[in-house]
Amino acid sequence: MSLIENLNLGPHLFWFHHEAVTCEQQWEKFHAHRGLEFLYIHQGNGRIVINQKVYDIKPAALFCFQPYQLHRINIYTSPQSPYMRTMFVFDPAVADPYIKLFPSLESFLKHLCKGELLQQMFDMSGNRRLLHLFGDFRRRLETVHEHQYREELNIFIISLLSELRDTIPYDADTSASQKKHLRHVERVMDWIEQHYKEEFSLDRLASDLHMSPYHISHLFREEMGCTIMDYITARRVQEACLLLSTTSLSIKEIGKKVGWKSNAYFSHIFKKSMGVTPKHYRFSARNVYHRN
Repeated sequence: MSLIENLNLGPHLFWFHHEAVTCEQQWEKFHAHRGLEFLYIHQGNGRIVINQKVYDIKPAALFCFQPYQLHRINIYTSPQSPYMRTMFVFDPAVADPYIKLFPSLESFLKHLCKGELLQQMFDMSGNRRLLHLFGDFRRRLETVHEHQYREELNIFIISLLSELRDTIPYDADTSASQKKHLRHVERVMDWIEQHYKEEFSLDRLASDLHMSPYHISHLFREEMGCTIMDYITARRVQEACLLLSTTSLSIKEIGKKVGWKSNAYFSHIFKKSMGVTPKHYRFSARNVYHRN
């Protein structure tokens, strides 16, 4: 059973759904995914289980899910009482280098991603500023050109972290030593994030994580539902989409930059994954810009 979801964050490395509504009688999800997630409850009844802790869902509750952290969501709804939430998931790497200009926020972000969070549900009732941030971000995404998403995203991340820093318990002096214990698959994904642009070696990965190549491959496929190389390929394609949309680098340069030595192979894999060639993807992205 695959519990860790290979959530496609898109070429801009984030996923944002504002005031999404579900009216199913019972709605359940049990998974983990790459990316830090904030889930704000506007309306709904149910429970969320994180790290063997059970939280009752209530309006104005904000949940923080760490990268690769398993969480179970059980919602009970009806047409008269729907489940409404705002979800924001982003790859922490997207905040570089912007977040480095704010050392205290950078430390806070690292704590949210890898620290030991003693609490993961926060009562935001009365906090109108958070709702304004969500609404403003949605409106900005609807009006700006796609090539400006990275800038808008980082403005939102910095504003959101600044707003939450006084709400989520955080001690900068002790957070560095309070790192959560990572499951094996989480450690593999962390390793991939650092090395996916390099030529992949299963033996090197296994050696770095002090595991056998067979065990690490089997474990990853069991939990992720895909091979390690499949995951690396998806990560490379995702980065290539970003570079094609936001830079003037040649297609050959982008292929090499994300980890492929052969331009022909890069184009083949990209088309297989995205349905179009890198050239056509870039052309389409620029057409979106000019139409807007």
